[in-house]
Amino acid sequence: MHSTIDVAARVDCLFDDGEYYRGSVAAANADGTYRIVFDDGDIRHDAPLSDLLSPLLPGTRVSCYFPSEADYFPGVIGADNGDGTYHIRYDDGDELESASRRDIR
Repeated sequence: MHSTIDVAARVDCLFDDGEYYRGSVAAANADGTYRIVFDDGDIRHDAPLSDLLSPLLPGTRVSCYFPSEADYFPGVIGADNGDGTYHIRYDDGDELESASRRDIR
């Protein structure tokens, strides 16, 4: 992400449960944090920049955690599921239907 984010920008924001969810920047606060309105209507009033990630586009090269192997492997974003998770197509042909944003780097 940039050092500042525009109001109305789409982001994946870390929530209290440790997962990332899609939302929009509603305001930039004076202390450098952001107010995020999540797609489900929840609001986070003080998200630091470090808790915000740009949504990933299909075709983006990534390394993603593969649960049965307990390791990260290369692949591409196949689809944005729209709920903060992504469909991953690994280079070896395996697929993961619902990868959490925290498992993608």
